[in-house]
Amino acid sequence: MRRPALLAGLDIGTHQITAAVGRLTATQALEVIALQEGPTRGVEHGVIVDLADAVEAVARLVRQVEEEAGARITTVAVTIHGPSIRSHNAQATVTLPDSSSEISRWDVDRVLAGCRAAASAYDRQVLHEFVQRFLVDEQDGVRDPLGLYGGRLGAALHVVTIQTAILQSWRKILNHAGVEVQAFVLPGVATSHAVLSDLDRDLGVIVVDIGGSHTDIICWVDGAIRETLAVPWGGDQFTASLAERFELPLVAAEQLKLQCNSIEPHAASDDLLRISVGQGRRAVQRAEVGALLAEQAKRLLTDVRGRLDSSPYFHEASAGLVVTGGTALMEGVLELAETVCNLPVRLGTLHEVVCAPRVTVGPAAPTAIGLLAYQLSVKRPIRVVTPAPSPHTLGRFVQRAKILLEEYF
Repeated sequence: MRRPALLAGLDIGTHQITAAVGRLTATQALEVIALQEGPTRGVEHGVIVDLADAVEAVARLVRQVEEEAGARITTVAVTIHGPSIRSHNAQATVTLPDSSSEISRWDVDRVLAGCRAAASAYDRQVLHEFVQRFLVDEQDGVRDPLGLYGGRLGAALHVVTIQTAILQSWRKILNHAGVEVQAFVLPGVATSHAVLSDLDRDLGVIVVDIGGSHTDIICWVDGAIRETLAVPWGGDQFTASLAERFELPLVAAEQLKLQCNSIEPHAASDDLLRISVGQGRRAVQRAEVGALLAEQAKRLLTDVRGRLDSSPYFHEASAGLVVTGGTALMEGVLELAETVCNLPVRLGTLHEVVCAPRVTVGPAAPTAIGLLAYQLSVKRPIRVVTPAPSPHTLGRFVQRAKILLEEYF
């Protein structure tokens, strides 16, 4: 009996790498069978600063998740972020050969190719492209033009690109770590595939994924992603503000943030938080910490609202906002988001995902698990071989041959 294909995802975050392995069950549910986390090395705020350290960190985590899954991972989907990523809208129009004939798939492909050409640059590569709308003659806002009649067909495409050199460097890191890249995915795009229902996507929803060094905003309308936006900072700024205000090392400031974990005012203003600093201990007033965190949260969410105000899809989000990331778990953040954005807000949690008993899901897990769901959505499952491979060359050759045979027979 044919073994079901396994899926593998690798979320390379600002501070932590999360690897997930899963499969589609007989009931068509996504089951996570292995999940491992490890520290990020050689990468700072999405920028590669040490190739060897990055390779070692990825390779170590891949081996750990292979051991847990009992499978050899050959290919992965990987999240990627950083200052080199750009997103913009591109438009194109083509003349149809015969206005008395129906618009065909070939016509649609032509106009989308024109959008890609308008968005292309010699030193950049496309990560994602999302169709926003079509225009048939003077009729704008068409979602699907197939079968309609017209003399001209226009299209608007949202394109996410990254510098080709950066992508090549990441491929090198992953190849040296022993895996091949199936797809690079924005973290917010991956997360949204794990936390949304089909109803959310159809009604229209906005996912705000707050990371360490960046915040992704993903706009879903009529069952598809229409636009991606970004705020170039996230939870790390909260930590940096605490470190500056209280003259603390970043490690101690992060500890202080996690201990407080709230932007709500507390009645006991003299309540103290105690943290380790070097060889000693230090006490800080909880109220002062909470006030500073609240200030940063309001600033971040105001920036998010500013980016949403520029999007035509903001007011089409009937299902509201879904907020994810460690910062979203902070007490009072969801309520503040609802006030600032004037939309219903809820915390993003895994949807239609089951986990094996040994799998423990942490705050960073939805993005890695979302990579598995993303692969299912684009119908490109990643195959792995089980059991784990022999280190001998002949054994590796045999396992590669098995993969090819399973793909074609």
